[in-house]
Amino acid sequence: MIEALKKRYKLGDVITIYTDESSFTGKIEDFDESCIVIDTGDNIEFIANKSITRFSAGKFSTPVKNNEDSKEKDIEEGHVTEQIVQSIDNPDVSDLPVKENRIIKPLTEYKVGEKIPLDLLEKVSNKKSKVQKIRTPNKPTTVFKSFEDLEQLIMPEMEEENKKTVSANGVIIKYFPERTFGFIVDKFGYEIWFGLKNILDQELIETLKSPSKKYNIPILFTLSRNYKGETANLIQKPKTIDEILTNSQKLFQEDRLDSALGLIEQILYSFPDNRKALKLKSQYESKLFKIKGYVPKSKFKAYDLNYQKATRARLVDKNFEAALNFYWLALKNNEKRESCIKDIAMLYVSIGETQKALEFMLKYEVELPENITTYNYLINFYSSIKDFGKVIENLDLLLQDRLISKNALKYSGYLSRKGFALIQINRLNEAKKLLEEAVSLNHDNIYASNLLKAIDEPDKEEFGKLISEAEFETLGGGISRLMIDILENYTEYHGVPTKFVEAGQFGQKTLKEIRKLIEGAGKARPRERANYLLSEAKLMQQLEPEAEEELRSVLARYCNAMALNSIYEKYSLDIARTYYVEAFNLEDNWDSVKRQFILFVVSLKNIHQELLSVNTSLSGKEISNQVIDEIILKYLTTERREVWDNILTVFIVNKSIFSSSIKLIFKCTEVKNKTILFLRKLGFDISSDVDFDTYTNIWNFAREKRQREYSKWFASIKAIYSINSLEILVNQLSDSLQEAMKKWLPQLDISRLTTISTDIYDVLSQYLRQSGYRDKERFYSFGKAQVNQLILEIKEKPTRFSYEGFIPLLEKIDILLDKSFKVVDSASTPVVKISILGEASIVATDSSVPIKILVENSKESSPIRDISISIQNNENISTCEKAEYFDSVEGGESCEMHIKAIVSNNVIKDRATTIEVTCSYKRRNQDEPITINDQLSLRLYSEEEFEVLPNPFEKLANGGPVTDTSMFYGRNEFIERITQAIIQADSKQVVIYGQKRSGKSSVLYHLKKALENTNKTFCISFSLGDVYETLSSSTFFYKILSLIEEELENISFEHKEVPVYKCPSYSEFKENPNPADLFRKEIRIFKRTCSLMGSWKDKKLVIMIDEFTYLFTAIKTNKVSDAIMKQWKAITQNKDSMFSSVLVGQDVFPMFKDEFPNEFGVTQDERLTYLSKNDALRLIEEPIGKTKSNRNRFIGDSLDTIIEYTSCNPYYIQIFCARLVSEMNRKKYIEITSADVKEIADSFINGGQALTDDKFDNLLNAGEKHDIQRIPQDHSKAILRKIAMNAMNIGFCLREQISIGNPEYEDEILKDLVKREVLEQKGDSFKIQVKLFQEWLLKH
Repeated sequence: MIEALKKRYKLGDVITIYTDESSFTGKIEDFDESCIVIDTGDNIEFIANKSITRFSAGKFSTPVKNNEDSKEKDIEEGHVTEQIVQSIDNPDVSDLPVKENRIIKPLTEYKVGEKIPLDLLEKVSNKKSKVQKIRTPNKPTTVFKSFEDLEQLIMPEMEEENKKTVSANGVIIKYFPERTFGFIVDKFGYEIWFGLKNILDQELIETLKSPSKKYNIPILFTLSRNYKGETANLIQKPKTIDEILTNSQKLFQEDRLDSALGLIEQILYSFPDNRKALKLKSQYESKLFKIKGYVPKSKFKAYDLNYQKATRARLVDKNFEAALNFYWLALKNNEKRESCIKDIAMLYVSIGETQKALEFMLKYEVELPENITTYNYLINFYSSIKDFGKVIENLDLLLQDRLISKNALKYSGYLSRKGFALIQINRLNEAKKLLEEAVSLNHDNIYASNLLKAIDEPDKEEFGKLISEAEFETLGGGISRLMIDILENYTEYHGVPTKFVEAGQFGQKTLKEIRKLIEGAGKARPRERANYLLSEAKLMQQLEPEAEEELRSVLARYCNAMALNSIYEKYSLDIARTYYVEAFNLEDNWDSVKRQFILFVVSLKNIHQELLSVNTSLSGKEISNQVIDEIILKYLTTERREVWDNILTVFIVNKSIFSSSIKLIFKCTEVKNKTILFLRKLGFDISSDVDFDTYTNIWNFAREKRQREYSKWFASIKAIYSINSLEILVNQLSDSLQEAMKKWLPQLDISRLTTISTDIYDVLSQYLRQSGYRDKERFYSFGKAQVNQLILEIKEKPTRFSYEGFIPLLEKIDILLDKSFKVVDSASTPVVKISILGEASIVATDSSVPIKILVENSKESSPIRDISISIQNNENISTCEKAEYFDSVEGGESCEMHIKAIVSNNVIKDRATTIEVTCSYKRRNQDEPITINDQLSLRLYSEEEFEVLPNPFEKLANGGPVTDTSMFYGRNEFIERITQAIIQADSKQVVIYGQKRSGKSSVLYHLKKALENTNKTFCISFSLGDVYETLSSSTFFYKILSLIEEELENISFEHKEVPVYKCPSYSEFKENPNPADLFRKEIRIFKRTCSLMGSWKDKKLVIMIDEFTYLFTAIKTNKVSDAIMKQWKAITQNKDSMFSSVLVGQDVFPMFKDEFPNEFGVTQDERLTYLSKNDALRLIEEPIGKTKSNRNRFIGDSLDTIIEYTSCNPYYIQIFCARLVSEMNRKKYIEITSADVKEIADSFINGGQALTDDKFDNLLNAGEKHDIQRIPQDHSKAILRKIAMNAMNIGFCLREQISIGNPEYEDEILKDLVKREVLEQKGDSFKIQVKLFQEWLLKH
């Protein structure tokens, strides 16, 4: 019967309902699944569906009366008359044409198919207003004796509706026949997976299987979920309601109940009032409930993607504009409509659009259900926009509630809030009476007491101050904002079976089961136990709303569990204390809180382990009062102000702890004296021999004083976030927050306050100082990140002052920052320019031309995105494609786009043409594309005209020293510095080290040449790698002397005079017990011989040894005794040392020296770093020269792109350019663009030409052999991969994002990688220098 009534009547219609026992006449207030709600004027009647026998509505036949007196008389007599509508005064229908003296019949007079005027459907009065009692009409009535009568009346309309087609809610865009799955795009743009087995429609299956692939097929589907995520189910082509009903009934007969119900939901989504579908739904759900014990939650109607997007945009992304857009879409699609209305209204308030918020709520408030939750919401909403008349209206509704009126504490609280609202509209006398009543009901109502004091304050300024402070008198008594939010936002229902959560159906059995679970979870981890308790509290809200004291007790236990969790997690103990204070505020019973109070007191020592030990000792046993007293007094014997500030907070919120503790403290003289010192610091005059009553009274005064200080503190923070200008707020922020730095603030809050007043303040100040768009955007992003990071931290680790004070302030900063940047963004209109890249484009043999187009965004412009380029076809040029670029292009940046066109023979002949180019793009926060057109000159050249470029990089790409001077860049200063150092010293030991492949061998080669060119040195050079396999003291020293002989012989071949020197045989070294002695002796002989020749007399002997760190490897692997280093010391550090040495090795060299510091002695250490940017650019450009017209071959930012990929590392530049030049020759390009560079980079990372691990071993290790690596290569690689992944989008990776399980070891690895130039460090952030390596790591 309810469904019939809903079909025929609307809320606000007057009707008579008949039951077996009585009849009820009044206005329809609400429809429920099981009852109808009627306002009779005297009472609100809830009439059960099953008890309704029939219903009737008045027959409107009285002649029209035009004067107002007649109308009033008719109403008094109980007659309902036709009305003449003079005007329409409603914003929703004000744009409709209005005809004077238009006759409007009552709703019940209209027959099926007749058009009912819209204005008749509008509400006559606010739904909450009481209506006059309406007597039963005296005139004849239309009576429906049964439901069948009514159904017969509306049958034609039902049959007509059932012929309508249920419109598609998705489109099949892809299908893979060989794998039997595909993808659907829903109407919100989401891609959803489906399998062939999910399709009901055989015709659709055949269509998908047919060879001619037909996609973009409109379909109907129901959203489902499996272990992979969301899937589409019950897929079929759009059908009529009748067809779907028939299929649904077939499925029902086959006992496929879930599928049958899913098809019904497809109908109800488009036709929510369809009578037949609703009837079948009820039938199916009834059977499902008997079989499963629950009804699955509707997957089709729960498809609230816009609402989900809106919530994410608001809470996670903090993008309020996007959130509003999604909320409006959700409202339009009836997604979570009640939540939508509430969220949109509060979002308008939070972004400062109070007028829009008010207009919106006035329009949609009528749709909200009439219950305590709604009234509380509306009180908060209207309070936030300072519409205190509406606040009072909703408070009156709450005060009339039976449960509230029976609860003295609740009633007192709501009276206080009404008193506050009355004060705001200057109805002070009424406010005073209400507040006095509130205090009489609850003597501990500090809020009401302070409001009464404010009313009696004659000074207006002081009055305003007291009222402002009174707003924050919430500590003690009521449930805090933190707990309200935790409960409201909790949706997980831990411990409740998934099927019940999905169905959204809970009963007393569910609550009973969760309580059993909690009883058995005594030894569970605190966090797990807390989750179960929160589930219990959430269920109690729904199932036992009257059990408020029990709810407070459950929430107190939740807080105790969360406090223990924060202790186990070793969070700041301010967090544990916050949860304990919340628990004490919820449960004022000494026996219930004494264990937690002990832990609170122990926590004041700030030692986690000691706290855990005490907790363990207290667990599972009854503790005597004597033990409790001893523990409390032990930890309270202190003068530390922090301790007594915390104790005072507890005394404010919990009377039982206060009374019990004061007695205990007073008895203990030592502790009492500590408290007296504390109370004196608070400004109280208290003597050491104070009596107990006076002592207690002073503590009470201290409680009141501190409560006022808390209120003043919150009021001062609110004063900051009440400011609606970012500039003014930032100007006041630092000074105001410094004043808020109170001694009694917990340490964690002080730390957060410091973060806001320094870090966040600095970023906001920097933001306001910038003038250019990019700089503004950079500091806007920094500011948003810092603000939201702190908000997230506070929500995860709350304290009262941070949660209720700092979060509103931070959220206001976030909103003002968005508003400010929106103005900046709208003022920074992009100026876009398009041009053809390069001197000319090549024409292929098939007349195709690859055209490279550059799209530039002017400096200081806002970014552009979704760029599209197309060329207009004409007789000279044609193309069937367009180029697209979906990333953002910032102001001052550009993107390169490629498009292929076919040109005519005339164009090829002329070698030029003009092309019409169309470019469309979107601004970052706009969806409407902007289009520009331009004419560009296209110049061409043929393949025959292309000249192959020389590729000098190719022979260098495989390694080996660079001996060609024309390819040796950027090391001249380095070589000159070492050359001068050697020439100017009698004996010098130089160490050159760096990454493998950094060019050390090339430097050694050119250093030798530079030294020889001075004519002041005689140099011999070799690599230790040449003798590594046979390395020993004998082979080492023999190698040096034999090279002296060999080098002298080579010089003599040039017909130059040289000293005569003959090296001893290898056997002489091998047989000598000390080869170093023989070496020293031979060097003296050689030097003496040189001194006898005029041209050689002053020449310095320089021994140059490459790969010297091989010696370290040989020592570490016991291949060579470390005695060789002592021999080296004896030779090089002797005062008669007669040669200089240049020792070259890899990054492991510093470790080598650290292990043998005395043996190396004093050395000049020179690290070979990457090239400077200028030298790197020369190495890239100069070897291949310019074009015939003397233009640079590297166009746009292609050079910078190579630098970005290689980080000026000469080895990676060489291999990069080797492949780049080869590709230019293959494709016959005369110039290079950044897109070409990126293509080459991609070839190093993906496919058959990708680089292998060994090409990056210079970055992964310091040069040691695998088995002696101080930091194993795999560990470095793991760290580097973490950095690569986290820095992928923002460039740098935060230290906190890098973890392999051991923070100290991680720091050691990071330090090594920074030292070796693998990483760049900025503060606490890291990035991989060589981008090519970073991208390779992400793929391999």
